[in-house]
Amino acid sequence: FLFNTLNMISQTAYMESAEDTAALLGTTARLLRYTLDNTDKAVTLAREIEILGNYVELQEKRFGERISFEFDLDESFHQMVVPSMILQPLVENSISHGVGIKREGGKIKICTRYDAQHKRGIIVVSDNGIGMDEKTLERVRQDIRVLDRPGQRIGLGNVYLRLMIFFNHKAEMKVFSRPKAGTRIVLSLPCEESEDRKEGDLNVSDRCGR
Repeated sequence: FLFNTLNMISQTAYMESAEDTAALLGTTARLLRYTLDNTDKAVTLAREIEILGNYVELQEKRFGERISFEFDLDESFHQMVVPSMILQPLVENSISHGVGIKREGGKIKICTRYDAQHKRGIIVVSDNGIGMDEKTLERVRQDIRVLDRPGQRIGLGNVYLRLMIFFNHKAEMKVFSRPKAGTRIVLSLPCEESEDRKEGDLNVSDRCGR
């Protein structure tokens, strides 16, 4: 219902020559459709990054010049399969707890690299926000790794839990931060370059790097 309603509003806006509004509604509809279609499913990293681009587009409209976004991508391993909705929470965290309060000059960078030596896909989301002191950082690191409260987990902890289940505890999430120097979140995922990778139901047997 919500998806169809957004499309209807988008078409109405386009007919009224409100092209920017129509484009934003279309982007929102694509995000909603992705969420509805892929909850508890596995997708390629390429698809995750594509939908993240839609999310970033909306945030660029929301914050204007206050926050800039940069993608630095190594697409050689982007056909690996991951749980859906693992990237948006990382960027959302950077906005909410990092650069969202900055009046100008906020920067968020999304970077991917393939580590051929260790056969791992690396995903980094970094910002130049307010950062965290050592005590706060240690508490965040500990909270992320508490795996026995799945129903109470949101944000980074939820992403970590889903990755650990999906990759049979072979995934890694590391958080680095300094006060006034920003925060960096690093995902390291097992990824055999020669392995078959298929989108579909979220199942351990479907993951890359079994």
